[in-house]
Amino acid sequence: MDEYRQVLHTVAENPGLPVEDLQEVAPDDVNDVDDHVERALDQEDIIEMNGKHWIVRQGEFAFETYDHPVS
Repeated sequence: MDEYRQVLHTVAENPGLPVEDLQEVAPDDVNDVDDHVERALDQEDIIEMNGKHWIVRQGEFAFETYDHPVS
């Protein structure tokens, strides 16, 4: 898996973290986490709100089922 995908998986597994914390939990073989986060923001693969990051639930990160009680 390339570094970019590893960063996406890190965000998916650790939602709501700022970049500094993502750098700490990213795999050791990933360089330039903040550059990958910027690219992911530009490509709208992740979103940022109040300095915290979340994965956009699409593609391989989409939910298989949506268990919202109203829907």
